[in-house]
Amino acid sequence: MDGKKLWQAGAFNQTYFNFIPVALDGHVYSGATGFGTTSYGLDEDTGAVNHIYFSNSFAGGNATIGGGNIFFPEVCNLPAYNLRSNSLAWAYSVFGCDGASNSLSAYYRGFLYSPRIRFGGRGLVFNASNGAVRGVLQDDQRPAFYGRTLYTMVYGPHVSNFVRLDAYDIPTGRLKWKFTPY
Repeated sequence: MDGKKLWQAGAFNQTYFNFIPVALDGHVYSGATGFGTTSYGLDEDTGAVNHIYFSNSFAGGNATIGGGNIFFPEVCNLPAYNLRSNSLAWAYSVFGCDGASNSLSAYYRGFLYSPRIRFGGRGLVFNASNGAVRGVLQDDQRPAFYGRTLYTMVYGPHVSNFVRLDAYDIPTGRLKWKFTPY
C-alpha cells in the first residue's frame, strides 16, 4: 500500500457523511444524514454508487452485515436489505420509542443485537433472517461476543463515565459476572 487515495465519496445531497464504513465482497457501505438518511453501497475499487437506501429518518445508523443481509439501524426503525437482491428483506418499527441516533448494532450467530432500537429503555435482539424479536438487551451499548458469552459496557450518566463490564450467558440471558474497575 502506497498511501495514495483511490477515490473519494461525498455526502450526496446530505449534510453529514457520518456513518462508519463497512466493507464486504467488493462493496463499501456507508451513509449520510441531514435531509433524511441515505445509505450507500459503493464499489470498493472505483467508489461508484451501486446501491442507494433512503429513509425519512433524520438520525440513521451505521451498517451492520450478517446472514446475507445488511442492516441500517435508525432511531426507532430497523430496515434489513438482502445483499444479493438489494430488496427490503424485513423492517421493524417502534412507535413512541426512546431510541438514539447513529445506532451501532452487532450480528452474532444469526441474531442482530440493536441496543438503540428500543422501547422502554432497553435495546432489542432480532432474529436476523426474519426480524422477529428474540429478546431485550440489558444495556444500551453494542455488545461483543465470544463463544456463548455476550460482553457489554455499562456507562454512568455520561458516555465517557464507564461504570462496569458485564458478561451474560447468551442462551439463558443470565448475568455471569460483572467487573468494576475501581
